[in-house]
Amino acid sequence: MSNFRAIGLVAAAVLAASPAWATSDTEDKSQTTFQQGEKVMGPHQLRVLGGMVANGIANRVGEATRGTGLVERAAGEEPSTVAGSEPGTGLSAGEQMTGMSAGSNAGRLGIWVSGGWTQYEDDLASTAYHGDAYNVLAGGDYQFNDRFIAGLALGYESSDVDTIFNNGNLNSDGFTIAPYAGYVLNRYFSIDVSGGYSWIDYGQRRTAAGGTVSAENDSNRWFGSANLNGFYAVDRVVLSGKVGYLYTEEEQEGYVESDGTVNTANTVDLGQLRAGGQVGYDLGKVQPYVTGSYVYDIQHELLKVGPGQAQPANDRSGFDVGGGIRFALSDRVSGGIQGTKHLGRENFDSTAVNGNLRIKF
Repeated sequence: MSNFRAIGLVAAAVLAASPAWATSDTEDKSQTTFQQGEKVMGPHQLRVLGGMVANGIANRVGEATRGTGLVERAAGEEPSTVAGSEPGTGLSAGEQMTGMSAGSNAGRLGIWVSGGWTQYEDDLASTAYHGDAYNVLAGGDYQFNDRFIAGLALGYESSDVDTIFNNGNLNSDGFTIAPYAGYVLNRYFSIDVSGGYSWIDYGQRRTAAGGTVSAENDSNRWFGSANLNGFYAVDRVVLSGKVGYLYTEEEQEGYVESDGTVNTANTVDLGQLRAGGQVGYDLGKVQPYVTGSYVYDIQHELLKVGPGQAQPANDRSGFDVGGGIRFALSDRVSGGIQGTKHLGRENFDSTAVNGNLRIKF
């Protein structure tokens, strides 16, 4: 398969993942101050929780395909395990220890686990909330040859949000299954694709004139993601970048609240473009780095509140900035930890911390 053909397949997968590539909005019906938390929170939950799962898997397969053994073999060379690779090769000692085939004797089977916490909030009075989300992912993959890796990930997610706008709370628990694959184009570029399905249970309560109103309901979410990854090293300075697209959709079942209020089924979706990079410095078995990404919602829900209330900005873009560290305990065991802050949206911001560990057999 030529590099151009591979890139073309990724582009086709990205386009197929979304019903509309052009910028578009899906307008939700007007909400009121004391509206159900799930309907007001739906677009925000999808951005945070859907993104945690999809981006978490993409990051793991992206890291797996940047290892020296895989990249060098794909280029027709023998893998190296000696620290301090040649300047300008796109490979570094840190990458030799953290990637898919770090070390000439490393196996083809890999297992990994990652966990993350995100705190997110909205400070607009009509939609204000403050919450925490947690996510655990575990996966296993197999390196079929010197270019191709594929595997399966399982995940659990949980959120607990105080919905200030209706004096209530929204909580959720869900499980995800997601296959993924990565392919090395050459020593500088790789691609990855993933798709998954999630089952989510919601519980919510709000304060109304007659007291506390509660409800429970189920939702189903699916996503598709594709990314192009690049990496290059100059002496001990390691540069990497990523351009990717995520489409995710959640179908929320209809439900009846404890006061008899009937809520019809609702669907929320998100199409998101992400472009960013990292700059790291290789210290051998440890590689600190800084990271930054631009995030643009090509397709998102347009949330409206009732007359006389402050209307949400519904802004499309923001930035993730932060830093982290990669480490290698051996040529078969590697991991990392990262912290980021989401900025640039008028009323929304979030802080995230995640860590991961990978073992090769």
